[in-house]
Amino acid sequence: MKLLLRVISVLTVIAILWTLLFVIRFYLAGGIPVLMTDMRVALPTMFGWLMTLLLGPFAAVQLWRIRNSGRVATLFLVTFSILYYAYGLLFSEQLGSQITSLLSMIFVNLLILIILVLPATKKKCVNRGLYE
Repeated sequence: MKLLLRVISVLTVIAILWTLLFVIRFYLAGGIPVLMTDMRVALPTMFGWLMTLLLGPFAAVQLWRIRNSGRVATLFLVTFSILYYAYGLLFSEQLGSQITSLLSMIFVNLLILIILVLPATKKKCVNRGLYE
């Protein structure tokens, strides 16, 4: 279980770095004004960026330390991601080839969510330090 939680922590760090690079490139390419033309997309997208960049580092470090606060913070992030990608599937007008990518993201986040809500995972994170 410890190794699995550390892998999820590393995946969280990768998501943080990818988001940071994407936001910088998006800003430099002038994408922010274009994004702001549709608030149905802009608000959840920017909220997701902020949560990933602000809550993500805390979640990754605490999950690496096998702390329950990291498990809960990561649960929040993956739940938001699932809802965000599902929203994209349901309401996007121009999906095209993005369907496979969106479904993949939902699937990966669902797997992480399932792992994080397992009683064994919660027990491991809550009892960390008590018996080790």
